[in-house]
Amino acid sequence: MLSFKDVADIDMIKSFLTKNRIKESFSPKGLYFGAFDDGNLFGTTQIVLEDGKAYIQFIFIDEDYRGQGLGNAMVRSLLNKLELNGFKMVYSKVENEYLKKIGFSLDQGEYYCNLEDLFSGGCSCCIGDHHD
Repeated sequence: MLSFKDVADIDMIKSFLTKNRIKESFSPKGLYFGAFDDGNLFGTTQIVLEDGKAYIQFIFIDEDYRGQGLGNAMVRSLLNKLELNGFKMVYSKVENEYLKKIGFSLDQGEYYCNLEDLFSGGCSCCIGDHHD
């Protein structure tokens, strides 16, 4: 069964990033969000809070799970969680095509996504319904 949730086990994150040769992405600060298949971590992203803003540090999905929309599901789940917790915007210090595709824009040197606008049509995880 697939699930998308917070990951508090830092050793699990370190092991996953090392296994996938992206250990340079690891930082102990911030919050990790993961994608799981029957309890096995296959994807992760990190949010770092800086100056009252939430920044996406990186997004990674194991090669065996790519091309199925699971990375998008993980990121949208995370963004939805941020919105439910009162964040109106999320930022990235790095411009990339994937973030642009899901609704990030560049304005006055900041790469950002307005979460209210992103979910104004409803959350795709709920087939268009809005969360309370």
